[in-house]
Amino acid sequence: MLFFLFLSREKNKLSDLYQQVSNILDAAKGEGETKTKIMYFAFLSYNQLNENLSILKENNLLEYLDGTRTFKTTEKGLNYIKRITKWKNCYNKLLLSKNI
Repeated sequence: MLFFLFLSREKNKLSDLYQQVSNILDAAKGEGETKTKIMYFAFLSYNQLNENLSILKENNLLEYLDGTRTFKTTEKGLNYIKRITKWKNCYNKLLLSKNI
């Protein structure tokens, strides 16, 4: 039983991470956004935001624009949003079909 609770908790952590990443990338679409606006849009603490921004920049999903001091979602980041949205839709359809 404890093992299943652990898996459930880990699944929720992973799901939360995907949601955080999606929210950040979604917030920074278009011309880009400041850290503060992204933080409020994504419902993240300052520390959570900084950790995620570093990871997203390292993986070329987000870029920092020095001139405007904003973050902007890259083309790779936009593709990530499309893929994760498609995955969520398929997952939700599967859950509905299984009546879970």
